[in-house]
Amino acid sequence: AIKAMEARYNNYMSIGNAEKADEFRLIDPDDLSEYESAQYYNDNVVCVARESVYHFFETVVDEVIALYKEAGAPLHMIYTGGDEVPQGTWTRSPLCDSLLALHPEIGDPRNLQNYFFGRILNILAERDLEAGGWEEVVLKRTPGGHEEVNTEFSKRNVIPYIWSNLGDNRDLGYRIANAGYRIILCPVTNFYFDLAYDYDPSEPGLYWGGYTSERDAWEFSPYDMLSTTGDFGSLDPGKRSPAQNIRFESIRPEMKANILGLQAELWHETIHGGDMMEYYLLPKMIAFAERCWAPSPQWESITDPETRTQLINKSWACFFNTLYQQELPRLRYINGGYNYRVPPPGYRIIDGNIHVREALPGFEIRYTQNGESPNQTSALYKSSPIPLSGEIMLIAYDKAGQSSHVVKVIANP
Repeated sequence: AIKAMEARYNNYMSIGNAEKADEFRLIDPDDLSEYESAQYYNDNVVCVARESVYHFFETVVDEVIALYKEAGAPLHMIYTGGDEVPQGTWTRSPLCDSLLALHPEIGDPRNLQNYFFGRILNILAERDLEAGGWEEVVLKRTPGGHEEVNTEFSKRNVIPYIWSNLGDNRDLGYRIANAGYRIILCPVTNFYFDLAYDYDPSEPGLYWGGYTSERDAWEFSPYDMLSTTGDFGSLDPGKRSPAQNIRFESIRPEMKANILGLQAELWHETIHGGDMMEYYLLPKMIAFAERCWAPSPQWESITDPETRTQLINKSWACFFNTLYQQELPRLRYINGGYNYRVPPPGYRIIDGNIHVREALPGFEIRYTQNGESPNQTSALYKSSPIPLSGEIMLIAYDKAGQSSHVVKVIANP
């Protein structure tokens, strides 16, 4: 939008129509702010001090409303994004400096995002629309440089989507819900499906937020995520910060109704084609659906860690068995078949021999000892260990013939 409106500006200026050129301009041309987005852009943020920015936004909103009206479809919410505004944005913009001088209560230039969002909310409210947005739209920066929940919009039609549960933010969703916001939980450690299944270097996917398997999605507990959610690179358990010694907040019973639902994400930067997309989604999406739609599990309300762990493991074994013995094999045939993931074989090397283990009874493990990729006609592993010599290749097949990726074991020279 920024680039398109600059092209529009230049076109109208070339014919001498400055008023028309400025109508939808989105930047401060004298802005010398230096920043870099998570995707390495340094010019992708609008100037929130320009009135033409809000005119642009309401024009787009009205066009979207007209499309829904023409289609006879209901429209209740417009999602506003709002995440990952880079550090340094708006710090050297003359237009933003003037706005901050008029509104000293804003303080930190990063809080100009709150000013912007308040203006956006007014535009949407005039049209009876709710606003969705990532958690950043309801956070503000304190004079000390920390982020805290901004209660300014808690009584308005705002639904934050909470993605960050890493480090100090492990309880962020609960803090925002306790402040009065209705929220959607979509934590990275459980529901970011483009993260690799595990730390096997053969697994595709990112790992900046940890690793996400089907169990991570299945085990998430919306009302007790502090006990059931792993925290990649976590701080001391149960504390937001060792220095502050502040304990994480739990969801208050009267605020549970503010948790409207769950959402999983599949970002496409690393996806190359439909098969890879299905590999990321399946079986994670089935486990996610189980957590969204099934009744709260018995272990969710148990406080004793040992008892809870026993029940979780027992329940998981039942779900895992059903998933791989019944549900996934069907997907081998439905709609021409789906490229769901089969867990690869695990192994240990003991006294120069490879001891192999399948993820689930009923899986076949095939192997080769000549460095060639195994297939369904290769030697079947039963129970005897394989002498480690040269290059061993392992592969697992489920009951429908769907295979895992190949595991390579190379003897030390």
